[in-house]
Amino acid sequence: SEYLAAALLDPSSGTAEQTMIWRDHDSGVMCRALVDFLRTPAPGQRLILPDYKTAAEVDPESIAKAIASYAYHGQGAWYGDGVEQLGLTAGRPAFVLIFQRKTAPHLVVCVQVTPDDINRGYERNRAARHLY
Repeated sequence: SEYLAAALLDPSSGTAEQTMIWRDHDSGVMCRALVDFLRTPAPGQRLILPDYKTAAEVDPESIAKAIASYAYHGQGAWYGDGVEQLGLTAGRPAFVLIFQRKTAPHLVVCVQVTPDDINRGYERNRAARHLY
């Protein structure tokens, strides 16, 4: 997984810590996000949005709990809205979390948040923008 993480965060494939600002087309609400790494969109390829996280443990159960507890599916959907509405991708991007264990051995695990979870995030974010 460390090789995948290195490839996803390769400086030649994008830019670290990019701010996105957009007006939501549906609600009119101004939105912003700071992405860890914004990959340069490649024509005809799905955009991948990697996001780096540290964790006490990186086993599947701990990762699933972290995704649910911290609503990372909502974060992925928010970033997805940003890149879509800014015209940086033609379709929904993939949201890949890169978890690194805080203590030795500093294991790295990459996990793509499922489309069903991301869809739930889109719905919750949309409802929140309209409520706002």
